[in-house]
Amino acid sequence: ARTALLWSSVRFAELRKAARDAHDEAKLSALAQRMRRSGVLREAGALRVSLVWSHPDAGLSLWASHPGLSLVRPEDLSPEYGIEAFDVREQEGGNYSVEVRRTGGDARTAVEGKLVIVWNEGTASEKIEIVPLRFDATHRAYAWRVSADALAQAPLSPAARSLEGT
Repeated sequence: ARTALLWSSVRFAELRKAARDAHDEAKLSALAQRMRRSGVLREAGALRVSLVWSHPDAGLSLWASHPGLSLVRPEDLSPEYGIEAFDVREQEGGNYSVEVRRTGGDARTAVEGKLVIVWNEGTASEKIEIVPLRFDATHRAYAWRVSADALAQAPLSPAARSLEGT
């Protein structure tokens, strides 16, 4: 059930971002109603970072940390369904760290994924960023800093840098 809810959150975020970009208020309103009925908003918080992919052998993994702490694997891991998520109920001051690593699979085969970041899901101050990801033999990791309402690229951790050299 949790995996289905996370996938619903991602799909609604993609649809809401497209409707906002198109300035389609009617569609935004309809999506808000559908979100309320779906139950997605019961689990909404201040920040959700979701990594999604479709290739069954992608070997992607999400790593995240609260401000000042070390990167760890988040609680919501469903690699068999192509999704992993880092949820923050209430944001604290400072920057969260997020990395996506490709540790498995044949590095010569390119794999694509997506990082979907939603701040304040379902509220008037909601913000959505969708970052397409491509992994290949020369690019095996990405890193970001996530603040209260912004995403910025960041240097890779030593563990992720070691992947880039393989």
